[in-house]
Order: sequence, then C-alpha cells, then structure tokens
Amino acid sequence: MSVGPAVASAPCSFGIFDLEPGLPDPDQFLAAVRQAGYDAVDLGAPGYLGEGSSLRERLERHGLALCGGWIQLAADNDLASARASLDAFAAVPAGARPPVPTLAVDGPPSPIAGAPARLGASDWLTYRTLVMRAAALCRERGFEPAFHQHVGTWIEHPDDLDRLLEETDLDLCLDTGHLLLAGGDPIAVADRWGVRLRHVHLKDVRLDLARPLHGQPLQEIWRRGIFCELGEGALDLPGFLAELRDYAGWLVVEQDRIVAPGQDLSEATAAQARNRSLLRRALG
Repeated sequence: MSVGPAVASAPCSFGIFDLEPGLPDPDQFLAAVRQAGYDAVDLGAPGYLGEGSSLRERLERHGLALCGGWIQLAADNDLASARASLDAFAAVPAGARPPVPTLAVDGPPSPIAGAPARLGASDWLTYRTLVMRAAALCRERGFEPAFHQHVGTWIEHPDDLDRLLEETDLDLCLDTGHLLLAGGDPIAVADRWGVRLRHVHLKDVRLDLARPLHGQPLQEIWRRGIFCELGEGALDLPGFLAELRDYAGWLVVEQDRIVAPGQDLSEATAAQARNRSLLRRALG
C-alpha cells in the first residue's frame, strides 16, 4: 500500500523567485510556510535560505525539510547553477524522501504568452546533451533529477516534453499549471509517464484570464494573477489526485505570484494555508 505523497511549499508561492533587493527575511518566510501548515519547502534561488550549515540550521529551527529545487540550464552554462543547488541539497540531511533537482532549459530572451517555444534540430541536440550532462552531475552527487517542463523555457510544449522523455532516461517533474498553460493535460501526462513520475508541482491556473493575454510578455500574465488558489482554475484536482494514487514522492504546492516590493507575507500565508487545507481534505 502506498504511503502517499509528502506535501511541501515553495518560495514562488510567496512572490520570491530570484535574489534581488527587498526580499522577505528568510526566517520570516520559513515561519510563514510553517504557519500555513507545510512540513517542507523548495530551495528557491540558491543562497536565499543560506548555505551549508546556516541552511541546515535554519531549516531545522523551523522544523522544515527540503524537497528540491529548480535548476535552469543555458546552452553556454558550465553547470554552475546545478552545482550551487546540489551543494545546498548535500548540506541538508536527507530523510525518507531526498530533495529532487528539477532541471529546466533556458528560453527565448522575451518569452511571449500563448506562443510555446520550439527548438530546431541542432538546438534540440545541444539542449538534450546539456540536460543529460546536468543529470549525470546530479547522479554523481547522489541525487536523482527530474525534468521540469516550464512555460517560458525552450521545452514547454507537451510534444517536446514527450520527445525528451522518449529520448532520455530522465524522470519527470510534472507541473500541472505550466502544462495546462502550454496546452497539455496533466491527467493524461501522469497516466502516460506515471512510472517515471518523480516530482509534482501542484499548481492551478485561470486559463480564461490567460487566453486574452496571448502575445504579451509572460511577466504580464503573472502579474494578472493567472496562477490561482487550488480549485479556482482549470486543474481537475480530484481527477489528478486520483491518478496519483500510487505516487509517494513530493507534492509541492505552488502558486506563482508577483507581489509588490516590501509587501508583507500575510496575504500569501493565508492563501497557502487555504491551499494546504483543501489539499488535506482532497487527500483524505
């Protein structure tokens, strides 16, 4: 019998994406994650939550495990971003579910909503090779990676995701919101690739708000709040969770949001508490 998934939160649900001025204090952020009812958190930008012993001690102080982290790869990347994330993972004792490196490839300089990027033949080989180099590095360090299809990267179209999984031995990080936004079906993808499903980003999206914004920069549709609380968008949450009946990995609740600099965490904390409560009821 499956023990079921372990539920985590992520900095992006609190408007925290990159290392930039005006970010919430990391201890305040982790306290908000705990207050919202989560037992684990995604790394976010390496360095935000600390490094080495400071990262480990900060997570222990808040009673939180580390579920994984995003690694974005560029064609000219020397894998420095991957090494930084793997160093962070290695600093934190792994529990029953170790952190999962989620690999994504770089995208167009100015990604546009509603126009999924597609790679040409030569670029496809370049990025596939890069992804496999990063995967080999993860495995050398003792972590099994998963590939993350993501809007705004070079591999966001569902057909390209299928192709990459067919041509490699990589496992999948299924992001329900980004898959829906790219025209995919999370339930169908989970059914097709279930045996290689290593990580899940659980995200809902308002496609009715996104469609009128096609042709605009992706940052604009983020600002419009298209990534909504669970149950308010296009995701068939009961159907998707039913498809995950044998899944026992990390289930990372994400609600990508852009907030004003200096805005406190109270609104995001309340939203993530509602997401956690809904998911708790849905999982029984």
